[in-house]
Amino acid sequence: MEKNIIDGILNILTIDEFNLRESHIRSNRANSMGDALEKFVLDIFCGNHVGQSEETQKDNIDNCFSYIGNDSNPPDAMLKNGDAIEVKKIESRGSQLQLNSSSPHRFLTSKDNKITSKAKEAENWNKKEMIYAVGWVKNNILKELALIDASTYVADTCYENTFDTIKDTISEAIASLDNKNIKLSETTELARINNIDANGFTSLRVRPMWLLNNPFKAFEEYYTPNTDAKFNLISIISLNKWDRLSNSNQLLNKINDYDNLSIDDILLVDPENGNEIKAKKITYFK
Repeated sequence: MEKNIIDGILNILTIDEFNLRESHIRSNRANSMGDALEKFVLDIFCGNHVGQSEETQKDNIDNCFSYIGNDSNPPDAMLKNGDAIEVKKIESRGSQLQLNSSSPHRFLTSKDNKITSKAKEAENWNKKEMIYAVGWVKNNILKELALIDASTYVADTCYENTFDTIKDTISEAIASLDNKNIKLSETTELARINNIDANGFTSLRVRPMWLLNNPFKAFEEYYTPNTDAKFNLISIISLNKWDRLSNSNQLLNKINDYDNLSIDDILLVDPENGNEIKAKKITYFK
């Protein structure tokens, strides 16, 4: 069965150790999986836990994910026949997420020129929904984790539209200059401007730097962490997505087992168009 965001939440409920330096994620497997937080997130989705052999953990990873990424290209992972996952670590709870040249993604498409050919060919897919997994890590301890359905958090088309408008404006401005030696190159960035000096020695790269409010800031109206707890979780899932997930009732049934687990209905503003979004807010502390 394909894994989803609720599997990640269910597995979080079984974890006692949030020290990223000492917990089970510090096995020797797959250095390419990235830093400790990313390994932690992968493990909660596939069900890896303390006591399993390294071979079992590797098999779980292989069975759960069709693709595990790199530091330079989105996404960080793709669930087989499921969502793409972007993992971000912050060391200050108020920090913005630095997305660099990749804009926020509500969906990931196989035609995106910023993803690798390995991701495009990992499985037969055209479009994947996104999950943002954002962890606040302090002194190697995971203090707070947000698992956010991207449709409640970021827009769809407005980033690309803004990018294209700025890119066209730069092209028009360069064309209007008196210096006709200056040339633009094709680029996936905002612009690359060549031949700026008389000898043609100098070029200028105009690169985007996307920043995004972290979920603890973005959803502070709906969520206050338990400051006495060693760990807090918030997850927000659109009602549309919640109703499509086969294991949502499994999480609802855990309410009676965990006094520190809550599931609430909330109303959000759609970042794309300002319309109302019905969503589920799941909070948990340990």
